[in-house]
Amino acid sequence: MKIRKGFVSNSSTTSFTCEACGEIVSYHDSCSDEDIGRTRFSCGHTTCSCTEVDLSKKSVQNLWRKDAEKQLREPDCGPEDEALDEILKIKDFWKFVDACRDYEVYNPSALCPVCSFKAFNDDFVYRYILLKHKLKLDDVRKEMKKRFKSFDEFEAWMKENKEE
Repeated sequence: MKIRKGFVSNSSTTSFTCEACGEIVSYHDSCSDEDIGRTRFSCGHTTCSCTEVDLSKKSVQNLWRKDAEKQLREPDCGPEDEALDEILKIKDFWKFVDACRDYEVYNPSALCPVCSFKAFNDDFVYRYILLKHKLKLDDVRKEMKKRFKSFDEFEAWMKENKEE
């Protein structure tokens, strides 16, 4: 089975792997982030509905606005100067968020569950185990091929040796 990371496009369908839980989410390209429960962060991480950003708190709104203003000022992302000035004048938080939707403004990385290590998928765990124990993935594969003749044999071994 081929495991894909990031965004994968096939015709009008796209999918992504949640970096918090590892779930693969597929959806029609015309769907919005809200429709599919996708949350994007300025650090580049993307999560599914397993994590949510609570924008109802004033402290989170202030953080979000500050980070959004920074993102809007980035050369290739933000609006033209006049449009930027208009957006920055908006006092109401929810109207400000709506105005930011026309540009690629994402949630602040300070709210990212992956960056804060509140949640991360098994890929991070596998990478950690390999490095911590100084293992090479190819060596592990070779050992498994020598030890097991089939997937069923591997599964039986896993079941017998499972820690509780």
